Amino acid sequence: MINPDVAYFGQKDLQQFKIIERLVKDTSMNIGLRMMPILREDSGLAMSSRNKRLSAAGKRVAANIYQALLIAKEHYQLTTQTDKSIHQSQVFLGQFESLNVEYLTWVNLKDLQPIEIGNEPEKLALCFAGYIEGIRLIDNLIVDGRKGY
Repeated sequence: MINPDVAYFGQKDLQQFKIIERLVKDTSMNIGLRMMPILREDSGLAMSSRNKRLSAAGKRVAANIYQALLIAKEHYQLTTQTDKSIHQSQVFLGQFESLNVEYLTWVNLKDLQPIEIGNEPEKLALCFAGYIEGIRLIDNLIVDGRKGY
């Protein structure tokens, strides 16, 4: 009805962006899509209205989600082993009893399908979802699989 030229989405909602991207492609809509970087608090926590529902202690624990993503990314950069990089992050996150991890996984950025070990695509995304104090939090990182960063 409006016929916009460009639509902007935040990278934090990567899965939503990929669905819209597919819809635009499948329906041949003449609209450009732009994914904007995740905005983060000083602690590294991805900004979200849900963060307001967390206690101060919950926010401190939640800040470790981004740290876990960085640990996996760093390990992947050194080894290009996605499974072992996930393990490193899971060990790190395991020290936070109030954090319940729903998933932490590497996916192909093209279609968000889990990647096969040893067959990494050019672009990967490391996606996280979990709960702290009953609040569902999501985060992700996009990594260039060809260069390991």
